[in-house]
Amino acid sequence: MSAVLLIALLAGARPEAYEVIIAGGGKTRVEAEQALARIESKLFYLRHGRKNGRSFPKVMRSDELKGLKPGFFVAVLGLCKTTSHPPKARKALLFALREIEKGAYARGVEGTFDDSCPPLAAIQVADERERALREAVDKNPADAAVLLRYAEYLEHGGRFDEALIFLDRVLEISPDSQAARDLAHKISVLQMD
Repeated sequence: MSAVLLIALLAGARPEAYEVIIAGGGKTRVEAEQALARIESKLFYLRHGRKNGRSFPKVMRSDELKGLKPGFFVAVLGLCKTTSHPPKARKALLFALREIEKGAYARGVEGTFDDSCPPLAAIQVADERERALREAVDKNPADAAVLLRYAEYLEHGGRFDEALIFLDRVLEISPDSQAARDLAHKISVLQMD
């Protein structure tokens, strides 16, 4: 790629407003990693979803996020684009997170990031059927059939982003699962509407 084309592409990427969702952190990377480990153990979709290839959660230097005080390390759960996620939804997300992790907070930042807002429904208290499915996944985290049943439940509830997290895990365990591929295709079609 030519330098001129690269500069033109980079010039087109304009910073946008986001709200960064932070589970904790501190002066050292270790403190942020500990905060990340705590929240990952508490959030079901992070405990059982695919680990490789996902962009969040992760530890970041606060210097990387324009709008945060520099010199710290933070455990970032995701970045919510303010134009895609209304204030009421972001507030509900933070409220639900604080029920799980008291030190969770959000700050406004600017930049060019993926819209990786954590799914609110994945953080809220599950109903009886979902609790039973989650219990089955906890008992059999490497069972593709169990994970597929949970993904189907999520899809039926319109929780497409979460369903895709679990379908990725199913396909990681069982790459030839036609049922998982079919459901992922169905979700991609539904998300186009």
